[in-house]
Amino acid sequence: MTTPKLNNLISKLSTELPQRPVTSTIAWRYAAIVASGVMSLLCLIYGLGLRTDLMQIWTTPPFILKILFGLSAFVTGGLLLRRSWQPRLEQIRFTPIWLVLITLVVAGAVGKALPSADSNFLPGWACALSIVGLSLPLMLSLTCLSRLYASTSASNTADAAALAACGIAIVLFALHCPYSQTPFILFWYGLGLIGSMALGHTILQRLLRW
Repeated sequence: MTTPKLNNLISKLSTELPQRPVTSTIAWRYAAIVASGVMSLLCLIYGLGLRTDLMQIWTTPPFILKILFGLSAFVTGGLLLRRSWQPRLEQIRFTPIWLVLITLVVAGAVGKALPSADSNFLPGWACALSIVGLSLPLMLSLTCLSRLYASTSASNTADAAALAACGIAIVLFALHCPYSQTPFILFWYGLGLIGSMALGHTILQRLLRW
């Protein structure tokens, strides 16, 4: 038989909410996310360079499309990442997101994205790889932050972190990319996003497991 004191202890443990990570630790890891974003920006500036006509093209439809593409990925990934930190919620399903990305890539291919690259700049495949590379520092910092929370699915958290990180990488890469054809943007930017998420799904979840 259990004693009243033991019953009280069990009741207390079952009703108390888990403690949040130490505030100072969270602050440092958010600072690391900002630092990783700055690192990616510096890599872009000194590795690829910024467009010289940014002030002229920042209101044009192709540039806005690139920014909206990146922001959509970042906001979606960020919301799903916060949701993955709450283990009592239902399982997150990434299948619709993968289907949307594949649809965008197919739409770009149908629109003849492959021959649209300008030989004076990076080829399309290098654009996709650049997006993946720019997303890596952000992926790692988001993963470090996520380790502070009690996620029950390392796979979901890794996918969400990669999606959010790549969204920022796309926004940054748009500051360099000179291509304005919509099929090119959908195809190669979509491949960059798929590549980032595949890399995150493969590597990041290993870092999230205790």
